[in-house]
Amino acid sequence: VSIRDKLGPRFQLKVPRIDVFVICVVTLLSNFPKGTNIAYAVGVGVAICAISHAWKSGQQFEWRVSYDGEKKFYDIDGPCFFAATNRFMKVMNPDDDPAEVEVRFSENTSLMDYTSMEALHKIAVSYKEKGKTVVFTSLCKESQRLIEKSARLVGSIEYSGRTVSVQDLP
Repeated sequence: VSIRDKLGPRFQLKVPRIDVFVICVVTLLSNFPKGTNIAYAVGVGVAICAISHAWKSGQQFEWRVSYDGEKKFYDIDGPCFFAATNRFMKVMNPDDDPAEVEVRFSENTSLMDYTSMEALHKIAVSYKEKGKTVVFTSLCKESQRLIEKSARLVGSIEYSGRTVSVQDLP
């Protein structure tokens, strides 16, 4: 009786499929073709894991929509980077949105790279073309720095920093 027969389906559920795939790919690449360097196989394994991590992180991007009178709010939660920007741009709808829109980022949200900057820029331009305003609020300090560094690219973005309430000390 083999270990696989003893553990049965429980064994297969404990190891993520991507890890099993990476193990198989690295094993195959380190043995075939003959003379392949193991460093190349490990590099391919690391690349596969990095792509998998980016994909999973992009799936954590969530949003909620709320209204306050004539103003629409998008509450964004999750990392905003190259894997999530396409979903972010599809959520925003300048054709059907009211004249004033506010995008509020949660504490867990930060702009990670320049593709998120480009997404904010495209969103701001599309709302401006429709004669509407969109304001991005609650950006963390790192995100504000990223916007300021890319000022030529994202000149049409209106944003405000995260407001932190400080309690009085006794």
